[in-house]
Amino acid sequence: MTIALPTGSEFVEVSFACWKLGASPNNIGSSHPFRERDEIIRLANPRLVVGVPSLADPSMQTHEGYRCLPEGFEPGPHLSPQPLPDVFANNWLVATSGGSTGRKKLIVLTEPSFVEMQDLSGGQWAMLGGFNTLGGGRANGVDLVSAPLSHNAPFHCVIQGVLSASHQVILTKFDAKSMLQLIEQHKCTFAYFVPTMMKRIWDLPRDVRLSFNVNSLEGIFHMAAPCPPWLKEAWCDWLGPEKIWELYGPTEAMAWTLIRGDEWKSRPKIEGYNLVGRPDCGELQIRDLATRSELPPGTSGEVWMRHHERRMTYIYRGAESTQDDDGWETVGDIGMLDEDGYLYLGDRKKDMVLVGGTNVYPAEVEAALEEHPSVKSAVVVGLPDADLGQVLHAVVYAGGNPVSAEDLKAFLRSRLSGHKIPKKFNWADNHLRGEDGKVRRSELADWLARGGSTQEHLISKL
Repeated sequence: MTIALPTGSEFVEVSFACWKLGASPNNIGSSHPFRERDEIIRLANPRLVVGVPSLADPSMQTHEGYRCLPEGFEPGPHLSPQPLPDVFANNWLVATSGGSTGRKKLIVLTEPSFVEMQDLSGGQWAMLGGFNTLGGGRANGVDLVSAPLSHNAPFHCVIQGVLSASHQVILTKFDAKSMLQLIEQHKCTFAYFVPTMMKRIWDLPRDVRLSFNVNSLEGIFHMAAPCPPWLKEAWCDWLGPEKIWELYGPTEAMAWTLIRGDEWKSRPKIEGYNLVGRPDCGELQIRDLATRSELPPGTSGEVWMRHHERRMTYIYRGAESTQDDDGWETVGDIGMLDEDGYLYLGDRKKDMVLVGGTNVYPAEVEAALEEHPSVKSAVVVGLPDADLGQVLHAVVYAGGNPVSAEDLKAFLRSRLSGHKIPKKFNWADNHLRGEDGKVRRSELADWLARGGSTQEHLISKL
């Protein structure tokens, strides 16, 4: 069943209805234009599409050959109210991915759609071990999730929060000040963030940020994108490091790492890399990009993963996995392991830029740019150059703050080597990343390479 609904309670209700039917939900949200949505639906080949047409667009084009139910559909009285038989799906979720490459793929997660519940007391049953309880929160708490449920991590957070008997507060659209207001109003005990949200909250005037009481928070989880170390340090100092949790792992769920803020603060940092912890599930290796041979600790290479039970945790539709005969797989991330097994994560292999023969990872440059007080968000890509092969090009949103390319270059010179400083800058009139913290980097690079220059066209491409 494909769920093409906007973020909200109906999305959650339809997901649980899907599992009650013994079906697998395919969560894609409602913001895709018809062509993208149709591509996903034809890959998924669902029995039902829910949310088409939407309430915002009653004339929305439906999908030929597929039964579509509109957003807000109410069943008629002819349907039986009797309980459904106990059934479950062999694949609990069909996640959508691949937008950054320009070609969609589906990730069919092969865990069955049932969970083990425990009696909290008085007949109240809950699943323990979800994102909120792993992240310092608790069952029977109040969770705040402000990212679209069409994306994997916030979807997991909300569903696991419901199963953990916790009240869910769901933002339909992220707003930094509103998020702090809701934490205070509902006394939230757990919150899900991506670093983009953390940066926007930190960019609020200090007196505004500190005017809200967020002491009810027992834990926050951030994931889905690299968090600049300076920003993570700031949040640890603000809320307390024992409340700051990070999870790194792909949707494919063959392995993941976990680290708490106090552990993160106690470990050495490596310039250009993000410390993301040790494996909480599965195994990790670092391998040479060319030969795929295992590299020693302290050496940068491609991150390979293997589930601890040495089994496949997913099936792709629309793509092929990269794996070897021993069950090791990679999604193309760059990183290194230290002697104690801690993973230091770089950027994606496909995002790496080769400047004069030297590898540069855009995430490091973006983090340094966003440390500038006038920069709200930044995206860095590589563009062809006759002399160096590639050079860095930055697109910056400054939110109306007066800052020039020369100001930013001077700021970066004290933080980065010369070859990591962008040669050119473009200016955007809005935030560059979506509410999931991601950006279509390849589309942006293609647009810049074609000589795009107007802000209106630039923002429409993002």
